[in-house]
Amino acid sequence: LSQTNSSGVDEREEEPTKVVAPVAGQSQSYASKLMTAPRPPPVEKVTAQPATAGANISKAGQKMIYTVKFKRSQRAFKLGERVTREVKIGCYVKVEADRGEDLGIVISIVPVEKYLASNRTKSASDDEEQPVPSQITSIGDIRRIMRPATNDEITLLEVKKEEEDELLKICTTKARQRGLPMTVVDAEYQFDRNKLTFFFEAEGRIDFRELVRDLFSIYKTRIWMQQVNKDECEGKAQ
Repeated sequence: LSQTNSSGVDEREEEPTKVVAPVAGQSQSYASKLMTAPRPPPVEKVTAQPATAGANISKAGQKMIYTVKFKRSQRAFKLGERVTREVKIGCYVKVEADRGEDLGIVISIVPVEKYLASNRTKSASDDEEQPVPSQITSIGDIRRIMRPATNDEITLLEVKKEEEDELLKICTTKARQRGLPMTVVDAEYQFDRNKLTFFFEAEGRIDFRELVRDLFSIYKTRIWMQQVNKDECEGKAQ
C-alpha cells in the first residue's frame, strides 16, 4: 500500500502574492485570462416544468451524485442550487474546491442512494484497486458543482497543462539540489491557482519541508506534496 505524505504552507506568511510568469509564447498570463473569462450567458427561466438538474434531481425524481475527474483524481459532487442547466456526462464544470474553485469533467452520474451504498461497501472492503474518491457517508458532506464551465475556461486547461509541465521540471531540479531521494512525477494546479500539488515517488517518508519553502518562495501559493506509488504513475501514463 502507498503512503500519502502531505504538507501545506502556513497562510499567515506575509509575502506578497504575485502571479507566475506566463509560459513562453503566451501573450497574456494564465491568471489574467482566468480573471477576464466571460461569465456564462443568463439562462431564461422555464415555467411549468418538472424539477431539473438545477434542483439536483433527475427526471425520475431521484437526487443524483456527479463524479468529476481532474488531472490526477476524481471526486463526488452534488449540484448547487443555482445550477439551472442540465449537467450530463462529458460536461466540464466549475466546482467547490479546497479553499477555492476547480474545473473538471463529469464522468458518471448515479442516484445518491446507490452512491452512498457503494461508498459504504468499498470502505468496508480491503480491495483498493479502485480507490474511493472520498469517504462520504451523507450527502451533506459532498461539495457542490457551481456551474458549467465556459468555453474560454475549458480552453485555459491547455494553458494550465503547459505551465504544469514547466512546474514539474522546476520541482525536479529543486529536489535534486536538496539531495532528496524522491522522483517528482507530476504537478497540478487547482484551477484558481490557490493550491499547487506535486506528486512524487519515494522509498519511505521524505522530509520535504525545505523543498516546500523553496517552491512557495517562487509561486506564492499553497504547496502540497503527495506521495504516490509506481502503479498509480503507470496507470496515469496509459
